[in-house]
Amino acid sequence: MIENLFVYIRSNPLIRDFVHTIAGTLGSLLFRLFWIFPVNMNKFFVIHFNGKGYSDNPKYLCEEILSRNIDADIVWMVYLDEHKPETFPPSVRFVPKYSIKTLYELATSSVWINDVRMDDYVRKRKGQKYIQTWHGGFAMKKVEADVPDSPKWYVRASKNDSKMADIFVSGSEIQSKVYRSAFRYSGRILEAGYPRNDLLVVPDRLSSTKDTVYSTLLHYLRLPENKKILLYAPTFRKDLLYSDSNPEFIKWQDSSSKRFGDEWIVLLRLHPNIIKSVDTSFLCDNIRVFDVSSYPDMQELLAVADVLVTDYSSCMFDFGLTKRPCFLYAPDVETYASDDRGFYIQLSELPFPLYKSNEELMGGIESFDDVMYQKNLAEFYEKYGSFEKGDAAKKVVDWILSQMS
Repeated sequence: MIENLFVYIRSNPLIRDFVHTIAGTLGSLLFRLFWIFPVNMNKFFVIHFNGKGYSDNPKYLCEEILSRNIDADIVWMVYLDEHKPETFPPSVRFVPKYSIKTLYELATSSVWINDVRMDDYVRKRKGQKYIQTWHGGFAMKKVEADVPDSPKWYVRASKNDSKMADIFVSGSEIQSKVYRSAFRYSGRILEAGYPRNDLLVVPDRLSSTKDTVYSTLLHYLRLPENKKILLYAPTFRKDLLYSDSNPEFIKWQDSSSKRFGDEWIVLLRLHPNIIKSVDTSFLCDNIRVFDVSSYPDMQELLAVADVLVTDYSSCMFDFGLTKRPCFLYAPDVETYASDDRGFYIQLSELPFPLYKSNEELMGGIESFDDVMYQKNLAEFYEKYGSFEKGDAAKKVVDWILSQMS
């Protein structure tokens, strides 16, 4: 019932804007009431994707903070259905989104860590620091001010968020440029790389993560043992599937076996915004194809994958750091750029080969040239100025602690 109400509100722009205005006014009044309480200098308030679980840049900053053995009270905002304590460190506290307690914790925290925009009623007070890590790596799909017809409430929130931020964390030169233009941001950019990518850049850490995640998936999904993994992770789009060109996973596996040897399975990872609205049962047989959309950490899935197939998702840039093969499957390439957002980097510039049909992708996998691929990867990351060195979390937390002392 409540979920249907939210769907109805989101699908009606006038009603959606009205609700946001009312909620913002009430939220602002309540939020400012808590300014009577002092700022707790040891408290960190963390948000991932507006209330999702333990993942992305915020997760890896929390891990670094906890590794320092400092007196840190970490509070994580979650949707109630995302509250899975077993995925969090025991010392992390939870507060539910849309609660009075969340407003109190946010208003009295010394440090905010967030990878999306704050609601437009939030205002930073003296003594607070705000670290904006964002969630889209590099710069592929157009965002923020470069997306036409954004709702008025979102434009207000994004301007306020950029004004409040003390630093934006960047993984590349092109991303820093987008922060300046599309994000309307004029403050400090910490060009340290993305904390979530540290595990993909450091070979020993990548190897150990791959082993650990594979063991976890064996246990919970009952994956067959000793198989190579092809991860399929399409981005968010208006239409997920492609009618006449739906992915033919079994054929993809056969082509992978021909080119790389061994036997393969496919893991399907949907975008977080559409997990609840798409039935994947017709694609996943739980024998050779498995749905891992609910797995909390995308970076761990990238670490365990031997091959990635995506389309326009920025996960391609993260996965490229592993130097493993990545292929783009985009049957809708002619319409996507015009009907959806458009791109900062043209598809022809990418080091990842693009295919428009199952047959093209199968042929591309079977004829994959690793020598040329590695050359293209190196040239691409150099051209667009990757900052990934494997120590991003350390650099960001060093900066945070320097501001708290």
